[in-house]
Amino acid sequence: MLRNILSVTIGLLVSFVVIMLGEGISYNIFPLPASNNLSDPDVMKNYIMNAPAAFHIIILVLYCISSFIGAFMASVITINKKMTNAITVGGILMGLGVFNLVSLSHPTWAIICGLFAFIPFAYLAGLLGLKISTKKK
Repeated sequence: MLRNILSVTIGLLVSFVVIMLGEGISYNIFPLPASNNLSDPDVMKNYIMNAPAAFHIIILVLYCISSFIGAFMASVITINKKMTNAITVGGILMGLGVFNLVSLSHPTWAIICGLFAFIPFAYLAGLLGLKISTKKK
């Protein structure tokens, strides 16, 4: 039981690191406005609402990659319930990701795509984790 909790926790932490690194890269490609107060939520909402579609696509691809990597880590670390832990990581990330997309006023198409970005990649990572674990035996 402790190993299952640890695997999900590590999977989420790895996913968060991937997201933070990726968002740093995306903000270098699409720089934030220098003259505005970035701690103001309205400034961030305005920046995101006016960002080009490529910015949102990068964020969605980043969510897919982070979900895959985090779910794969969870599935590799745990002894049993590999698929359950992988999907759990994907589900938690989906909840947080969609909350982020909605609260920062991303376009509707990005929010809808965000609903489908996490679970399928977590599922694929769980399958890969299962396949690797069966080869070891």
